[in-house]
Amino acid sequence: MDSDESANYTGRGEVYRKFRSGYSEKVIDLLLAYTGLSPIKDTVADIGAGTGIFSKQLANRGYSVIAVEPNDDMRTNGREYTVDKDNIKWRNGCAENSGLENKSVDWVTMASSFHWTKPERSLPEFYKILKDGGYVTLLWNPLVKDGDVIQEKIESIIQRNVSGFSRDFRNGENSREILLSSGYFDNVVEIRREHKRDMPVKDYLNAWRAANHLRTTAEKVREGIFEDILKEMEKCLGEREIIEVPYLTKAWTARKK
Repeated sequence: MDSDESANYTGRGEVYRKFRSGYSEKVIDLLLAYTGLSPIKDTVADIGAGTGIFSKQLANRGYSVIAVEPNDDMRTNGREYTVDKDNIKWRNGCAENSGLENKSVDWVTMASSFHWTKPERSLPEFYKILKDGGYVTLLWNPLVKDGDVIQEKIESIIQRNVSGFSRDFRNGENSREILLSSGYFDNVVEIRREHKRDMPVKDYLNAWRAANHLRTTAEKVREGIFEDILKEMEKCLGEREIIEVPYLTKAWTARKK
């Protein structure tokens, strides 16, 4: 993750820590069953850990996690978010230069962050720090828009204000190809599960404040348009106090050759 890209998240750490949603626990169950990793003896490097959302989910299950994050603001908020977890250790580093020792971890994860890396540099780094037979997992957790009335309305607000806004570069759908073409990994397994979370409308809107890609793209259209979009979203949600928010956790896992 390049420093200039990482720096875009400065000032976003608090909203990430407070309002971003976690990943499907069912997907985590399936990943752990597939890899056979043990909380007693195996170590996870969660790279591009942000504020530690996925790191904490793993730590809650007893795993030792090294949370590697290049952005100072995100890392500071991550330490606060995971302060009760002695089995999470925070490190300043990035996907291309994790700072971890060769063959020192059993599992490398990147949750909603691999798209910021340069695969020709990050995948060799993962290969280097993984023990023989170790695993790498790339995850994303996007909102499910199609078929959900509220999310379709919210998306129409975004598209009306930022015409052609796309998330394709960060959807992860090319993960299998990237992992296999690197020559470092094989046996790619894909897992997808939808999950839902009841959220106070205020928290839902604040979660959108953490949508850095939308914010930076919108502000190129017109200064102040991002706040206008949030006001439209709030108006669209009306008098609701709680909404059910659908997510899709999707993960691609490969084994070190």
